Amino acid sequence: MRNRIWSLVIAVIVALAVLSFGPAATTATAQSAWYAEYFANRDLSGSPALTRYDDTLHFEWGTGSPGDPVPSDNFSARWTRDEWFETGTYRFSYRSDDGIRIWVGNTLVLDDWRDR
Repeated sequence: MRNRIWSLVIAVIVALAVLSFGPAATTATAQSAWYAEYFANRDLSGSPALTRYDDTLHFEWGTGSPGDPVPSDNFSARWTRDEWFETGTYRFSYRSDDGIRIWVGNTLVLDDWRDR
């Protein structure tokens, strides 16, 4: 039996530096792309400076940025998409530079916000 997760929202707040996923982390891939919103501030406020669709969540920007006009530091990002999951237990793996929050539907499943 398939459970529908009505929305899988990943709210990633990246402060003071850039987001970085290492090769050991599981890369998200699926039938559809992630709707990405990049903000030129640390708290997802205002209108996004850049929107696009990202096929996977695996970024290593180093001293760069996700793209113009997003700064290389003190930006935040949010990725959203709907996804189908078979019944079971799932592990979300991540590595970030600063903080990350993962929402599944309306449930916060990971709140690891911290300034590193």
